[in-house]
Amino acid sequence: LVAGPSPGSIFAYLALTPKGSFLATIAGVTVGTLVSFAITSLILKMEKTVETKSEDEFAQSANAVKAMKQ
Repeated sequence: LVAGPSPGSIFAYLALTPKGSFLATIAGVTVGTLVSFAITSLILKMEKTVETKSEDEFAQSANAVKAMKQ
C-alpha cells in the first residue's frame, strides 16, 4: 500500500494497492477480519457468563420503575 486510508475502507485499500498485490491485500484484510472476529467472539462469550448475573437485577429494576410510574 502507498498509504493507509483513514477509516479503513476495503475499496480505498484496493484503490491504493499496486498492480500484482491485490491477492495479498485481500488476504491480509480477510485474515485481519477473521482474527478480529475470533477475539471478539471470545470476549463476548466470556462476557455473557458474567452478564447472566445482572439479568435478574435488571428485571427487578424494571419492575420497580413500572411500580413507580403507576
